[in-house]
Amino acid sequence: MRPLQGIHRSKRLTRTVKRDTIITQHINTLTNRKDTTMKKNKVKEVVIMVLALGAFLLLFGRIGYHDTHYTMTGTIKAVHGSEVTVEAEDGHRWGFYGTGYTINDNVELTMWNGGTDLEKNDDEVENVKKIS
Repeated sequence: MRPLQGIHRSKRLTRTVKRDTIITQHINTLTNRKDTTMKKNKVKEVVIMVLALGAFLLLFGRIGYHDTHYTMTGTIKAVHGSEVTVEAEDGHRWGFYGTGYTINDNVELTMWNGGTDLEKNDDEVENVKKIS
C-alpha cells in the first residue's frame, strides 16, 4: 500500500504545483498590469506638468511683452534708399530700414521701450505696418 500512497501523493503534489504555478502566473499578470497602469499614470503626470509649465511661461512672456511694447501711428517724412523716417503724432521722429514706403504714407509702429518707461529717446522700432 505504501507505493500507492506515494503515487497518490505525487498526483496531489503535481496538482498543488500546477495550482501554485497558475496562481503565480496570475499574480505576475496583475503585477504587470499594475506596472503598466503606473507607467501610464506617470506619463500623464509628466504631460500635465509640461503643459502647465508651458502655459505659465507663455502667460508670463505675454505679460512682459505688453509691459515693454507699445504702438503709435505716424507719417513717412523721408525715404533715402532703404532708410525711412517717420514722424509720429507726438512729434518724435523715428527711423527704420524698409522698402515699399513713400512720403506721406501712414504707418503704425510697434515700439520696444528697452525697459525704460520714462526715457523715450532710447526706444526702438520693431515692426512697421502700412495703414490705408
